[in-house]
Amino acid sequence: MKYILPALLLFTLFSCDDKEATPKYETQNYTILFGDKEAGYFNSSKTEDGKYNFVYEFNDRGRGPHLEETVILND
Repeated sequence: MKYILPALLLFTLFSCDDKEATPKYETQNYTILFGDKEAGYFNSSKTEDGKYNFVYEFNDRGRGPHLEETVILND
């Protein structure tokens, strides 16, 4: 479970077919299911000033993390 968020972050940052061109970042919104019920979400977006924002929340019987991350990449 602790490796899910880093894997999702890497997947959303580097999922591009053309490595030469700068890809247009598309906002990603995922729903996390536990069985057949919604148990959380993962959202990623890019701001106009180039920052990447990630929000992950998972709730199982009233427990679970809420994580927010901002990533700033240099050239």
